Amino acid sequence: DTSVTGVQTCALPISIVLVILTLKLQPVQFKLPLSLMASGAIGNLIDRVRYASVTDYLDFHFGSYIFPTFNLADMCLVIGTILLSYFLLFTPEAEAMVKRRQTYLS
Repeated sequence: DTSVTGVQTCALPISIVLVILTLKLQPVQFKLPLSLMASGAIGNLIDRVRYASVTDYLDFHFGSYIFPTFNLADMCLVIGTILLSYFLLFTPEAEAMVKRRQTYLS
């Protein structure tokens, strides 16, 4: 299937870049969100390679509403993205870096 191959082709380099960025980051608070995002991407990639699909197993029902089914890797990706967004938008360290025009890797 070409869509599976496309996902694998994109997910692997992105995961590698996230891991390398995580190791080089100066502000420590960025390591947790990027680690969560990398682990979620790698977890879904492992499922894609082994089973040719991602197995979703967390299913919640609220009355007549059925929440979309997801897995632990999806949770890591979402929580990592939310934390990274928060740290980039609302922490003094990120604001100070923007004022100094400093990157997160320097």
